[in-house]
Amino acid sequence: MRYGAEKWELYCQGALFDQWYQEYRKLYLNGYLLFSKDERDDRKQVPRLVNGVKQGSNDFFPDFIVGIHYLRKGYNVVRDYRNVALDRYPERRERHHKAREVLGGEDVASFVCEKKFDRKRDIHPPDLLVFDSRNRFFFSEVKLLNDELSIDQLKFFIEIERRLNRLAPPTLQALVLPRGHWVEVVYLQPRT
Repeated sequence: MRYGAEKWELYCQGALFDQWYQEYRKLYLNGYLLFSKDERDDRKQVPRLVNGVKQGSNDFFPDFIVGIHYLRKGYNVVRDYRNVALDRYPERRERHHKAREVLGGEDVASFVCEKKFDRKRDIHPPDLLVFDSRNRFFFSEVKLLNDELSIDQLKFFIEIERRLNRLAPPTLQALVLPRGHWVEVVYLQPRT
């Protein structure tokens, strides 16, 4: 998937997140599942200009680009849905509960949404949970072109698919992905 290089520059300068936050929370009923007030107010999460000085991280740019793509296609998108700091961030708590609702079965929901560590590394679920109005869903892991999927991530995603294929009713299949697949990996590259 391609993105405009100018968007990257604006995002890194702290000039784009607030615009997206306003636009997509107004246009889409569930826009808050992608763009949260918690992140907007936490200067470490996203780049922001504070008194003319950029603060925060550029890490989530790929998630937002792909999330916007799916919002525009008419899907709902949940980002940052693990059970981390739920008491401190009310909208994260809502995203966590929505993800568990969409995922249905307790085994899969617990496996995907609960914080995990393996060999002192934080293993997180796919970046986005994309679903439609009937709660048919798939996961999207988003990488910039120079990023790689780690072995630990790959193992975790394979286990997610294995559990879903074992536990999901036979009539349930992932939205827009081939049967038996529940996780897509999207690589972003700038438009040239």
